[in-house]
Amino acid sequence: PVVVVNKGDQLGAPRWQLNVGGQFDWRLLDRWDTFVRADYQYSSQFQRGVGPGAQGYDAQTVVGAPTHYLTARAGVSLKGWELAAFVNNVTDSQDRLYSAHGAGSPLITSSTFRPREIGLEATVHY
Repeated sequence: PVVVVNKGDQLGAPRWQLNVGGQFDWRLLDRWDTFVRADYQYSSQFQRGVGPGAQGYDAQTVVGAPTHYLTARAGVSLKGWELAAFVNNVTDSQDRLYSAHGAGSPLITSSTFRPREIGLEATVHY
């Protein structure tokens, strides 16, 4: 008989996931509404696919390592305008989100978070 899935295989679901965010707002010089914000995401180690003994088991790609992702943002608002500076992927995390062998290939394809991104954003509220 062909084993497709083993009893107890997690099949891509981390046991723990955590999302935490915080924002601090204040009024600067009695004129500007100002804020700073940070958001953090964590996923624990997980099993990407089926375990040993099942058809399709791949020892090189089955373990998904924990992931960490942090963003930060700070900005000011005045009369319908908002100017904010941001950093996405503050730690420049390169945790592997996906890994697999290509069809019939010994090469492993992986994906990760986008590299650290730093920028400014201007918004008009009307």
